Amino acid sequence: MDGLRKALFSMENNTSPGVDSLTTNFDKHFWAILCNKLGLAYNYAFETGCVTVSQQWGIISFVFKKR
Repeated sequence: MDGLRKALFSMENNTSPGVDSLTTNFDKHFWAILCNKLGLAYNYAFETGCVTVSQQWGIISFVFKKR
């Protein structure tokens, strides 16, 4: 779990959301509640090579940013 925590907290805040519309701020804020379930899900996917359909999706979107 420590590696997952380090990876999450090394990510920038307020970054573009994923398909669930949640930014990293959400996961960081609720880390104490989510860590066990996320850890189990990610470890299972890593060990078995099986991921859910939503984990297979990749969405690329372009966001205009002023310079």
